[in-house]
Amino acid sequence: MPIRVGQSSITDVQVASIVTQQAGIFRKYGLTAELILLQGGPQTVQALISGSLHFVDVAGPALISSQLAGADVVPLLYQITGLTHSLFVKPDIQAAKDLKGKKVGVVRIGGLAEYIARYMLTEKLGLKPAEVQLIQVGGQAERVAALESGAIHATVFSPPQSTRVKKLGFKELADASELEYPTGVIGTTRQIFTARPELVERVMKSYLEGIAYFWLHKDKTVPMLQRQFRLSERLEAEEMYDKLAKVVPKRPRPPYKGIKMVLESLKDRNPRAATMDAATFVDSTLVKRLEAQGFIDRLYH
Repeated sequence: MPIRVGQSSITDVQVASIVTQQAGIFRKYGLTAELILLQGGPQTVQALISGSLHFVDVAGPALISSQLAGADVVPLLYQITGLTHSLFVKPDIQAAKDLKGKKVGVVRIGGLAEYIARYMLTEKLGLKPAEVQLIQVGGQAERVAALESGAIHATVFSPPQSTRVKKLGFKELADASELEYPTGVIGTTRQIFTARPELVERVMKSYLEGIAYFWLHKDKTVPMLQRQFRLSERLEAEEMYDKLAKVVPKRPRPPYKGIKMVLESLKDRNPRAATMDAATFVDSTLVKRLEAQGFIDRLYH
């Protein structure tokens, strides 16, 4: 049974699709999955709505935003419920107090990276918002260059870039792994969910087994990550795996606090976000049924 799964990017967020495909788990459930890369979450969700895709593997905010706008999409499985980002600083920064009065670079003001940076600076390191200056710098290459030149003193990276900047001599001062967030979600349309329940169940079982494979077979998953991301050293893939292991739940649960956080960030653009319940953006019917049937337990025993 052929399916088309849209991916908004190829990052560590897509680990469930990567492992499930490369381990042959889709085929085990009678599926021939075509993973299709599109540019960004909104475009990927739009392709789902238009009927070009059957499922999507995207960052949670993309699906939540489309639901707020009235799209009839269904979040099936929040497979990553935390963040793999860390705050990196120049070598002369020894402690949080050394960042006072310094500049912290982010991809763009108003984006997720700014929120993550502020969280680590204030909640993890105890700094006051006024004690550091956040500036918009751009992508990974631009932020590395800004660190090297001294234009900024800190910025946020996730694997595999985080391993690479360590090699350049920059230090990891804090990480955001315990911050609940709807980082990655598998979704479909309400029409497919209602009209093709057998297909949806096969896809869900595939992803749940892919997650179990990730946990049970680190020795095989690490080489998959190394190949997928063209990493020159196994160490980079191992660090990516270890970061992901902090945020990939064995028993997926909706990250309600994280969904509320996303809604809060969207309320200026869509006032409906201020009044919506996080539960509106979750459909755990199938996951709960499979868990009640013992499906997830059997994957780990």
